[in-house]
Parts: sequence; C-alpha cells; structure tokens
Amino acid sequence: REVYLTGEAFFNVQKNPKRPFFVYSNELITKVLGTSFTIKAFELCSEVEVIVKTGKVSVFSRKEKSTPNVDNITVLTPNYKALYSRNSDIIKKYLVDVPEMIASIAAPPPLNDFQDLSVVELFQNLEDSYGIDIVYDKEIFKNCLLTASFSQETLYDKIDLICKGVEASFSVVDAKIVVTGQGCL
Repeated sequence: REVYLTGEAFFNVQKNPKRPFFVYSNELITKVLGTSFTIKAFELCSEVEVIVKTGKVSVFSRKEKSTPNVDNITVLTPNYKALYSRNSDIIKKYLVDVPEMIASIAAPPPLNDFQDLSVVELFQNLEDSYGIDIVYDKEIFKNCLLTASFSQETLYDKIDLICKGVEASFSVVDAKIVVTGQGCL
C-alpha cells in the first residue's frame, strides 16, 4: 500500500499491521498502520507538514539509505504535527495550533465543572484528554486547588485560566506545554 503525493490530502487508513500504508511526499515518508491524518506537500513549498487526527504515524526522510535509524524517526499521535524542512533535511515535532480532545476508551471524561480540585489532577486530566505532555513541578503545585467551570474553551484557554488561578504562566516548548510558577502554600 503506497501513495505518492504532491499537494494536500487527508487520509483515513484502515488498520492492517501486515500491510503498512506508506505516503511518499517530496523527500518525506509517512508510515501508517491505521489512522487519519493530513499531509501538505506542495511541490514548490520548502516544508512538508504531517498532522495526525487519530492513531499514530511515523515520519522520516526519504534520504535515509535503508531502514531509518530509530533516532531519525519522528512518531506523531493526535494533536501533534511534524514539519519537515526540505532545505535542511530536518523534521521537527510541534503541537497543532488548536488541540482537540481525543476520543479514546482509555481517556477519562474531561473535567468541565470542578470544585477545590488539585491543579495536579487538572493537568493530568488535560494530558489524558488531549494526549499531550504538560511539564510542571508537581511538588510546587500539589497544594494548589481550583474551582471552575469550562465549556467551549480551547486547550490553551483552559491552561491559561488555570495558570491565572494559581499565578503561573505557560509556554509551548519542544511540543510540550511547560508551566512555571511559585505554587501555593
């Protein structure tokens, strides 16, 4: 199962471990076992973008002479994207611009209304609900409690509101959300 792509396409691939699905887009190869994802690979564009909606894909450069070394493979799950620079032959992993909750049996239901809940539990719920990494010092924030109600806020809005509630701040670094602050007494 192989496809050669120039342009943009959304794929929804049925799982078949015995027959992986490969998309060749310019100098980038995307290997899929079963997922849905978008690839943007325009001929004259200096970057190729792979965005995962569901499942998992691995991406690597076609410039690899044989099977790529594990260090040269970038694995993407929902809410992550890879940008491949055609000029420098480098793949970088990022969070998508607007992360969405992932539909998973293992993921807990998102917390929309809560009272006196630990910030540590809130961050853990967001990590599980969105499939993303939030880096923070659990020891510093263990005594921070919040009461709030979320409705249609984006992930970044939720994190911003939580941070404001405990006088912290956040940034996105290396495809992770990093929260810093003084914590609570």
